[in-house]
Parts: sequence; structure tokens; C-alpha cells
Amino acid sequence: MVVLRITLAYDIAKEAHKGQKRRGGEPYIKHPWRVMNIVSRVSDEEDLKIAALLHDTIEDSDMTCSKINSLFGTKVADIVEYLSDDEEIARLPRSERKARQAQKYASAPVDVQLIKMADQIDNMTSILNDFHVLPEKFRSEYPAAAFDVVIACRPASEMLFTEASDIYRQIKALEAGVTPPSI
Repeated sequence: MVVLRITLAYDIAKEAHKGQKRRGGEPYIKHPWRVMNIVSRVSDEEDLKIAALLHDTIEDSDMTCSKINSLFGTKVADIVEYLSDDEEIARLPRSERKARQAQKYASAPVDVQLIKMADQIDNMTSILNDFHVLPEKFRSEYPAAAFDVVIACRPASEMLFTEASDIYRQIKALEAGVTPPSI
């Protein structure tokens, strides 16, 4: 049953992100898969793994919270809905959007914080890996804003917070022209 639900969630995420690419050029579906794997390192809870896979589907497709609820239950639907930016926040410039997210996630349930922190870890890892091919403005602004969100989510996992801190330090080292040790 567990594998079937996770496989269904993956298939839905794959369809929702069909044709989408990350800034570094890779297929978008790799992002929610990695977020789920990060979450899996600190939780065995199936609903959290499913929500991690689906965390961007409402924003990036015609998937609805109602449909997620009917397929996976209220807990998954509530987490995914919480992780989805509403239209007002989505229209803000990135720096303002991330500042609002940091405020929002500071008081979020721990399950939500855990997935959001995993999301930011993967985003910052992608920046670290693709640093030299990303626009300078993006790679200099996004990590600090993402790390503010990580700080807000710190109650969810000290281990993931430490990992995010290490990645952020490596990005800052690259910005300063220093080659950091690999993660």
C-alpha cells in the first residue's frame, strides 16, 4: 500500500511538471523527488513523503487541493496547500516573497516546516551545483532569502538546519571567489 501511494504521488507530480525545467536545465521532477528523499532521512511518515512529492503541484499545474484530498487524504492535502503560495504572494518580487514565506513558516506546523526546509536545501544545493551557469543576480540574492526560510523552519530538524547552513556557507564562499570543499 505504501509503495502504491508514493508511486501514485510520483506519477501525479511527474505529469504536473511535464516539460518543466529547473534553472540549471534538468527536468523539474527531479526536484520533488530529491525533496522527498531529504524528508525521508528524518521521517518515515508516508504522508510527509507524499506531500514532499506533491509540494509544487498546486502552483505549477491544474492540480487542486480537493483532488489531492480525495487521493491522499486531508493531512497530505493540508500540507501541500500550506506549502503553496497564494496568488498575492506569488506575484511579489522574489525578495519580498521569500520574506513573507519566512514569516509564514515560522509559525507553520512542524510537518510543513520539515518539507519546506527540504525544499530550500534542494534549491540551495542546485544553486551550489550550477553556480557558474546561473545568473549572478539570482545566485547572489536567492540563497540568503532561502536561508531565511530555513531559519524559520529550524524547529523541524536540527540535522537539516545544519546541512542547510553548510550549503549556504559553501555558496557564500563561491560568491567570495573561494572554492569550498564539496558537500
